[in-house]
Amino acid sequence: MPDTSDLPFREVPYLPLKLEIDRRPDGTIYLDNGQPLKACPPHMLAALVHWAEHRPDTVWLAERDPENPGAEGWNTITYAVGLDTVRRLAQGFLDAGAGPDAPLMILSKNSIANALIMYAAMWAGSPAVPVTPAYALLSEDLGRLKYIDGLTQPKFIYVEDGTDYQRALDGLGLEGRLVIYSGNAP
Repeated sequence: MPDTSDLPFREVPYLPLKLEIDRRPDGTIYLDNGQPLKACPPHMLAALVHWAEHRPDTVWLAERDPENPGAEGWNTITYAVGLDTVRRLAQGFLDAGAGPDAPLMILSKNSIANALIMYAAMWAGSPAVPVTPAYALLSEDLGRLKYIDGLTQPKFIYVEDGTDYQRALDGLGLEGRLVIYSGNAP
């Protein structure tokens, strides 16, 4: 391993430590860092709203063509189109009963459609539960997928391709749930 002792390092300006410890009689310990919080956006989607207003034609999301990854160019969506799509999808979620007690389970690799559906569910107030596709596509017994399903009890299930995820959907039991897909129908 090369000797790095002579390399210059910049001093990192850490905030002073102001740790406050509150020990309660029941054994609970509360820690407070003592530093005031900086202003933050009111919700996770505020950045999308901001940039849709200030730079509507700027690319927000981009991906290679999923059908032909070697093809030239990218599939893109701008902030303005993305916000409009998210709002429209969110209205669909609300019409179908979205809310804090109606989670969305996402069975999809990363994609523009995945992002849009996740943001729409959050806009409608539903928790989004992204699940690795391996739990649905590679698992022999779907054990982890069924565990997550039982834990979160999603009202909505998004799959990028219904044909690919058909075995997983069959294993979950779909009574009273809405299955959303962007590729082939399940």
